[in-house]
Amino acid sequence: MNSLRKEHDVISRALCTIGLALIWTPSAAYAYLDPSAGSLLMQSLFALIGGLLAGLVGYWHQILGLVSRIKSKLDSARPTAAATSSQQIDEPPASS
Repeated sequence: MNSLRKEHDVISRALCTIGLALIWTPSAAYAYLDPSAGSLLMQSLFALIGGLLAGLVGYWHQILGLVSRIKSKLDSARPTAAATSSQQIDEPPASS
């Protein structure tokens, strides 16, 4: 069973190496990029930004609720300045 596992690892590494070599091997791309290719790229970028902003606006109240819950948990775990000063006042002075 162990030798079968080693053989599988060798085969998978070889296939990954061959695949990466094929991807990284430069080849001539005889392609023509017309002027509208730039506008297509810009439209895609604007659509991505618009979609992200629309998603953010749609979930804005949930995001704020999550942040406020985390902040309240952090504030409740941390002692306040008033509690710390009252503890210092209530403590009796140390005798020498």
